[in-house]
Amino acid sequence: MTTPVKLFSLVGLILAGTLCSGALAADTEEAISESPWTMFMGGPTHSGAILGPLADIRTDLEWSTQVGYDHTSYSSQPVAAMGNVYVAIGGYVGVPGVGAEEYAVLALDAGTGEIQWVRTLPKGVTELAASTDRYSVFAGCRDGFLYALDMGTGTVDWKQEIGPSIWSAPTIADDDLYIGSADGALYRIRVADGSTVWATYLGRGSATSPVVVGDAVYVTTTNGEALRLTVWNGAIVWRTRLAGDCIASPSFSEGILFCGTAEGESSGRGRLTALCGATGGVLWEIDVAGEVLATPTVRDGIVYFSGNEPQAVSAADGSTVWTSSMDTRGRPFVIADDGVVAVSPARGEVVVLDRDSGQLLYSFCPGEFAGDAPQVPLFLDFSVVITCADGYVRCFDLTSTTITITNFSVTCVPLASVQTAPSAASSDQAAPGTLPRVVLQAILLLAHALIFGVAMHWIGRLR
Repeated sequence: MTTPVKLFSLVGLILAGTLCSGALAADTEEAISESPWTMFMGGPTHSGAILGPLADIRTDLEWSTQVGYDHTSYSSQPVAAMGNVYVAIGGYVGVPGVGAEEYAVLALDAGTGEIQWVRTLPKGVTELAASTDRYSVFAGCRDGFLYALDMGTGTVDWKQEIGPSIWSAPTIADDDLYIGSADGALYRIRVADGSTVWATYLGRGSATSPVVVGDAVYVTTTNGEALRLTVWNGAIVWRTRLAGDCIASPSFSEGILFCGTAEGESSGRGRLTALCGATGGVLWEIDVAGEVLATPTVRDGIVYFSGNEPQAVSAADGSTVWTSSMDTRGRPFVIADDGVVAVSPARGEVVVLDRDSGQLLYSFCPGEFAGDAPQVPLFLDFSVVITCADGYVRCFDLTSTTITITNFSVTCVPLASVQTAPSAASSDQAAPGTLPRVVLQAILLLAHALIFGVAMHWIGRLR
């Protein structure tokens, strides 16, 4: 073997080892979380996963709080932190001190449903996110401002204008918040004071809710592109054109970015595309009957999403696992140990499907008014909170005492213990279906040792 060939082989080996190490590090970081359901789809990867069974949910009403009237709109998924549930409302509001056509963020006691505070805002809230470290609830609004509200009082700690309008959900990772604006840019904002770390112009269209994993930020845009940026400076690493417009935010699991697209109402079709997180290359894509308007959710190697109907496909190759006839179009799923939870806009009901077969386990209507579907259910330790279109926020009891909040399929801090107790999940505890962190670290160490040994061998040969 000639010296140039040997050098090329050595460089290739080192690069391959570096990519392997990066993948292991990313998978390790993805499997660690100590937060309850504090942001869009549960966490920075939008996994939508919770631990615990759903087959034994009991629909006993714990509390019911009126926040509006018929056709009340909820512009955000509810989030939970520090013993409260936070909801954003607008239109037909029934809260004292808030006009019927005004917009507001409310804090409700998770145990009793009692309204703790109400904060009116000039425009509708796109989505909420909460930081337990900063004791703040963040609301991105369509007036172009990002608001930081004190969890205890609802007082505006700071507000920052980041564009003409905000349409995507904030994603919090470490001490920063990532959010897209209608000006075509993605922003990294300090949660402490609202200062801008960087802003990267992505192009035409608005950014969806970004995914943050390790040193990578993944985002899709409404003009049909997927991008990877670096956390440090917002530099674009790769850009991939997709088959349609991206209304749904992406999700990430095991090194793969899952993107749902819509080809337009006239076509009535969409696609689900799996991209390599490292390179942006298309691993597979499938045609979908109906537009994919909600974030695909992922657990244990299966992707759950909805076009005209709920579907489950293999994350490895996109092959069909099951298809259901239930109408859940435009609604994301919450994935538990045994079931997939969604809402039916046609029936106004919460439906629970079997994870393995897609068969209906049971369904229930959380309110008397079933004209519009409720938002994504929020699971707490021993209850589930549902924002209903009849203007009520309702909390139902769970028979199971094992269910806990999770991001990335790892048990997290029980809601009632967030303020005082450390996470029940050790940093070395593995998620279901994943290797323990200590095993990953051992593999990583062995990989480095092997690479070093082979490299020294080739260096000796080169001499």
